[in-house]
Amino acid sequence: MGRKKQQFIALLSAAGLLLTMAACGASGKEPVQTGGETEGKETQAAQTAETDMEKDASGGQEVTLDILAKNVGEFFNQYADNHVQDKMAEDIGVRIHMVNADNDKFNVLLAGGDLPDLVRTGPDNFEQLVAGKNVLPLDDYLEEYGKDILANAPDTVAFSRKYWSNGENKLYFLPVQVGPDTAEIEHAIGPVVRWDYYKELGYPETNNIDEYLQMLKEMQDAHPTTEDGKKVYAISMFADWGNWYLVQPMSAFMGYNSISGSTLGQYHVDTNEFALSLDEGGLYWDSIDYYYKANQLGILDPDTLTQKYEDLQAKITAGQVLTAPATWGAGSFNKDHAGTTQGFMALPMKWGNQWYGMDYKVGWIDKSIGISSTCKYPEAAVAFLNYCYSYDGARTLYSGVEGVDWDLVDGKPVMKQETLDLQKAGGEAWQESGIGFDVNFMGLGQNVIDPEDGKPVNLFRDETMYPSMLNELQKEYCDHYKVSYPSEIFEQYREKYGVYDQSKANSLLLALVPTPPDDIKRMEAKLDEASLKAAAKMILAGSDEELADLKTKTMEEFRSLGIDKVHDWYANEWDQAKEKVKTME
Repeated sequence: MGRKKQQFIALLSAAGLLLTMAACGASGKEPVQTGGETEGKETQAAQTAETDMEKDASGGQEVTLDILAKNVGEFFNQYADNHVQDKMAEDIGVRIHMVNADNDKFNVLLAGGDLPDLVRTGPDNFEQLVAGKNVLPLDDYLEEYGKDILANAPDTVAFSRKYWSNGENKLYFLPVQVGPDTAEIEHAIGPVVRWDYYKELGYPETNNIDEYLQMLKEMQDAHPTTEDGKKVYAISMFADWGNWYLVQPMSAFMGYNSISGSTLGQYHVDTNEFALSLDEGGLYWDSIDYYYKANQLGILDPDTLTQKYEDLQAKITAGQVLTAPATWGAGSFNKDHAGTTQGFMALPMKWGNQWYGMDYKVGWIDKSIGISSTCKYPEAAVAFLNYCYSYDGARTLYSGVEGVDWDLVDGKPVMKQETLDLQKAGGEAWQESGIGFDVNFMGLGQNVIDPEDGKPVNLFRDETMYPSMLNELQKEYCDHYKVSYPSEIFEQYREKYGVYDQSKANSLLLALVPTPPDDIKRMEAKLDEASLKAAAKMILAGSDEELADLKTKTMEEFRSLGIDKVHDWYANEWDQAKEKVKTME
């Protein structure tokens, strides 16, 4: 394809300037009309647009945009040279490169203001970035380069302008994953364990977390070392994501999720009631008990309190850890053992709740993307965001390239069997394909339906394809539970045992809680720091009596640091958010 035609296609995708798109509605598409004068006028209009517009959003050249984000690792950049990015570059003249940062590096870059082209962050940084003029308002670019954003996410745009612009009523930030968060072919979050070892134990059902821990001990006792003699632990975690390990892994079990922008704020996903993780009886204390009991049983990796995320991934990949915080956090073990029944799978629990189900009406706001004021190609940056919010762009990034990875059959998109086989096989070839992009940068959620064909933008979420997608590990899992695909058993457990997912949670409440004032921020930061230091002591306590004493002293410290004031501020804002939601629904 010639460069002139590439530029024109890029212009149409990024700027949406075909006259026929003006009446396309939310889908951004319109059936082709045939016959006579109408068809001729539309053809002439398209030709005129091509003649008049000899530049695209990237100024007629292919550009690479840098995106700053916390804790993305090097995986994306390692496999960035692929045919999916080639297709995006062909469509809009843009390629993407991730700039990975830990918390310290991220905060230094934000404070300095010299940011890469785009930055992914949450509400806790919105005010700082807008007030410091470190991000650009997108409003002036949308009509030309962001038509799909306006068409497919108007409520998100309106919400961002109203609540995330320091009162300017401008669009600075666009969240990712707008839409329903239903489970895919298998659950990725929850009690993720080595399935092959679970099978060896006879698939034991557990009735509470103590029995679950005992089951993990039996698993470790049966496999104390790897084949090359390395020590195996049932449970391990990492400490370089702050209090993540003290909150998130237990959230699904206990039925909680985090308030975006808050270090400590939680809410109950079944009742939409506010909770502070550090409150007596809160999620923090559940996590302390979990790790303490694991340590007492000898199944907690002592490096849990010091190692980094990458260290944990390396251990899991090497077979040294028997559980994972999620299947995406299980290193490359499953990929390395593709074609076998060895690997990690999430277990359904009749006493533990489940993660998926929320409708993210304004997306994952803690992963919102803004364009830096130093971005050299703001038009191209808006075109990239627009691509991620368009049905065609999202379909490409999630599912691959039409005619290469999937075909239209009778007007319906159908994955090619070789693509499904590639996904099942996993490994290097699948990683190199680029299919799937990174969900943490995608505007439209994976389960959003393209109104033109009635299928999800991520074709791997099309349930009609699930039977053809099952790998050997998933097939054995399905055979045991007598289901047609793995996540189906979780539906059955909800019906049979009364456990719940997040389908009752109101995502608007999360988005409506404002950034705390400075005094609350300072208290929350001190509480967070104190909770991390105290956690290490409590987890490693030598006895129940010592643990109880440490808990009492820790709670006293929390009170001295202002936990009651922090709780009351969030509880009040949560109640106000509930009142606001009533006027929005």
